[in-house]
Amino acid sequence: MNFYRDIFKKAWLITWKNKYLWFFGLFAVLLGNGGEYDFLFNFLGVNNDGGVSSGLGGLAQTGILSRQILPNLARAFVNDPVTFLIIIIVFFVIAVLICFLVWLIVVSQTALINNTAKIIGGKDSSFKEGIEVGVKKFWPVLGMNIVQKVLIYLFIFILGLSLFYGSLGTSIFYQILFFIFLLISLAISFLIKYSLAFLIIKDRNFRDSITEGWLLLKRNWLITLEIAVLIIAISFLVIVASALVLFTLSTPVLFIAMLFLKLQSTIGFWVIASIGFILVAALLMLVGAILATFQTAVWVNLYVELISGGGTSKILRLFSKA
Repeated sequence: MNFYRDIFKKAWLITWKNKYLWFFGLFAVLLGNGGEYDFLFNFLGVNNDGGVSSGLGGLAQTGILSRQILPNLARAFVNDPVTFLIIIIVFFVIAVLICFLVWLIVVSQTALINNTAKIIGGKDSSFKEGIEVGVKKFWPVLGMNIVQKVLIYLFIFILGLSLFYGSLGTSIFYQILFFIFLLISLAISFLIKYSLAFLIIKDRNFRDSITEGWLLLKRNWLITLEIAVLIIAISFLVIVASALVLFTLSTPVLFIAMLFLKLQSTIGFWVIASIGFILVAALLMLVGAILATFQTAVWVNLYVELISGGGTSKILRLFSKA
């Protein structure tokens, strides 16, 4: 049986038959489930805003990096303590909500990997078990994600500075540097995927997970790259199909909303517009959750296959037939 077809087929069956995994996928996708192209997308986003340096400049203009921040806060407390305390409470609530969201995202990522592996192994899995494993493995999983994000944004920061200072951005050296950082970012992304699998599925510690993940990636880097390309291609097709569906569904809603507006019924317009927005948001969340679950199932399937015997790269198979 075709190695890749088997992996993707199993991943889809797991995704479709175990719909409770979509809840975990909904939050796991917020972590940037497609980490293999995080570097490229984030770098393009930074460039469109004028580079990393301009972002730091904008932050500095807010005054938050100023030496006068503490005296200004003290002065604000003295002048209007009630407003100051309200602001502090609001910031505290926001910080708590952000921490809870980060916790939920990391726990969901862990639960998705753990439960997918259990399903592949023919073992029973449950929503509760996924949460329990996610809580148990929270800190090492969070640590791996932080390492990945920090390294990728460090590369983006270096390239952003090179664009901001001088004409390095137009030189051949810059193009080579960009290509090298892109390859390293891909390797880091793949390494973290395998390391998380060892950490969660095999219950290895942080250091051993990284070591074993690196050895597995080194032995199977070409298969890993081919799987990543296929996942990106499938994700692109899903996004295009979703956009077409959204356009088809939104056309009559938009027509009805404009009809209410033409009849000078503002309430009717906003009701229809709100319903349309909610439906679009719900569909996007559903597609994102399913896609994240499917992508994770593919990577976990690949991991299981590689540690149990491995496979052969499609490119190598084609050359062996030639």
